[in-house]
Amino acid sequence: MVKIFNAKDLTDWEGNPKLWSVKEGVIRGETTAENPTKGNTFLIWKGGTVGDFELRVSYRMLTGNSGIQYRSQHVKGTKDNAWVVSGYQAETANEPGRAGFLYHERGRGRVCMVGEKVVM
Repeated sequence: MVKIFNAKDLTDWEGNPKLWSVKEGVIRGETTAENPTKGNTFLIWKGGTVGDFELRVSYRMLTGNSGIQYRSQHVKGTKDNAWVVSGYQAETANEPGRAGFLYHERGRGRVCMVGEKVVM
């Protein structure tokens, strides 16, 4: 395995510094009423190019939903949000049956729910 996060800072990662930080060795993304997002915004790994891979993550979420993008492309955003991507996303959500479903950001939308099979 090759680690893409050093557990110290956001070296090789690009995203809105108002939303993303490292605390106690983990990447933390947080929005508040005083600091909301301006649309879907992402923390993007810029540390190289990958071939085939196995992605292992752990996450904790209090409310809402998010996701882990993979095989995605950084696309043109706006002045207020330069961190926009298009591609596949493994959904992370704090509700049964939603964590891990396959979503296509800026594409087909929901591809399949947990336990379903899809052929494209």
